[in-house]
Amino acid sequence: MNKRRNRRGFHGAQAFTLIELFVVVAIIMILASLLLSALVNSKEEANKISCMNNLKQLGAAHVMYSDDNRTYMPLCIDSFDGLTEASATNSWVLGEVRYFSRTNDIRNGTLFPYARNTGIYKCPNDSSKIPSAPIGRNRSYTLDQYLSFVGAAVPNPLRRYTQILTNSAVFVFIDEDSGSIEDGNFGLDYAPAGSWVDLPTSRHSQGATLSFADGHVEKFKWRWPKVFVTMSQPAANDQDLLDLQRLQRALPNLP
Repeated sequence: MNKRRNRRGFHGAQAFTLIELFVVVAIIMILASLLLSALVNSKEEANKISCMNNLKQLGAAHVMYSDDNRTYMPLCIDSFDGLTEASATNSWVLGEVRYFSRTNDIRNGTLFPYARNTGIYKCPNDSSKIPSAPIGRNRSYTLDQYLSFVGAAVPNPLRRYTQILTNSAVFVFIDEDSGSIEDGNFGLDYAPAGSWVDLPTSRHSQGATLSFADGHVEKFKWRWPKVFVTMSQPAANDQDLLDLQRLQRALPNLP
């Protein structure tokens, strides 16, 4: 008797209606999208922290180099062949990263003995590739050109680390846009210039990471996204100009 009741009850149960099925599917899709969004945000946060850690290590290496060289900072020597700009021998890094991804350009740099992991020279969010082959670039960071740059663009840069120690707001390394990065220096004119020479990236949720002379690392959240158009491009609008002025305030006072 019990078996008959159970069997009748089973056959009498109603199946899902089409509307109910759609509701269940919709709920699953919403939950999946929320989970995916959380995973994306988690990955971005991890990459931002990794990028900041990279710059922390490069900043520490910059200080250690100066400590071993009577407070003189590592050089960034300009080499221009009429078409491209590269960093020459005895620079903190060598070469031109737009067209070449050579590990030796990092290993042969003067900073490498103090920062021997080639992975810390590249932002984890940098997916740019060199045009001649489908291989990723090996460097995302550049050095403030007013700190030991050797070239016509900066005739009188600071040479010794002691010249910037009193100003914690001076940036040292910056995460540069993949469209403008070339040699090892980051070009930027002093205010009231209204154009970018080189362009910082905005690959970290419309922001870039920078290291500073006092050892701290910071993410600059930009008011306007950075989109590379050409070298020395004018500020796109008032918001972009405010971003430019913010970075200009992080330049050192030259003698």
